[in-house]
Amino acid sequence: MPNVNEPEWKQAIRQCKEILDSLGELPDEAESFADSVRDKVTSIREWIRENEHVTPKQIEALDNMESGVGRWMK
Repeated sequence: MPNVNEPEWKQAIRQCKEILDSLGELPDEAESFADSVRDKVTSIREWIRENEHVTPKQIEALDNMESGVGRWMK
């Protein structure tokens, strides 16, 4: 559960970690998907850390990737 006092960019960093951690649970068939998500999430996370800011588009991208990972786990 997000901490309402935590800045949005820190919540996004946590979401990045959760997405990256979940990639190891994907089936072998999802390997190229996982590699692509790993690269994108890592890049977004680095930008957020450097700027201590997250854009609405980055939040949307992270949410979409998190949903995609979830679909592979079903």
